[in-house]
Amino acid sequence: MKFPRVTLVGCLVLGAAAAQAADSVELTITGEIVPAACVPTLSTANLDFGKIPVESLKKTTTTNLSGKLVTLILSCDGPAKVAFQTIDNRSGTAITGGTGVYGLDEASGKIKIGEYAILWTSVTGDGADRYLHGSVDKGSNWTSLSGGAEITTSSIYGIADTESATEPGAYSAQTFEFQVVVTIAPADSLPITSDITLDGSVTFEVVYL
Repeated sequence: MKFPRVTLVGCLVLGAAAAQAADSVELTITGEIVPAACVPTLSTANLDFGKIPVESLKKTTTTNLSGKLVTLILSCDGPAKVAFQTIDNRSGTAITGGTGVYGLDEASGKIKIGEYAILWTSVTGDGADRYLHGSVDKGSNWTSLSGGAEITTSSIYGIADTESATEPGAYSAQTFEFQVVVTIAPADSLPITSDITLDGSVTFEVVYL
């Protein structure tokens, strides 16, 4: 009688395992001890751009709305070397794509509404002005960033005492102020027969270094 090859191999492996059964089994315990626990909060959980009259939108080119400010606060039990990263919860709906813009979801007919950028304006560590640094390789290498740089989903971000620092410092409290700039798709591309809701969502996540 012929067996399919995958079934036959499975029988042979099981037979071998039964013939060589061990009389002990190992339990592995894993985990990681971190210096301090940090909790992220936002100065506001919702940026409301209100009602946007369609007449205020450009017909054939994109329209930028006035930016709004939001602050990310990382509060730690004690001095901790941490960073943060962003996750676009509407990934794939930005009109231009790329890791430096975030989507606003889609209107009926899967029409992309627009996108927004998150630009950093200032950072502090334990109450003093600091320097923002970014890493594109999960913390192996860090680069100082100039004001107004985009916060992208492909990097992690931390702060340091100096511009030339090679890694973030340890602080009990960190604040990051951002300007959120929304761009709306050309009006002629949108199905404006009823209200269209901007529905952007981004998660800020603590990264322990």
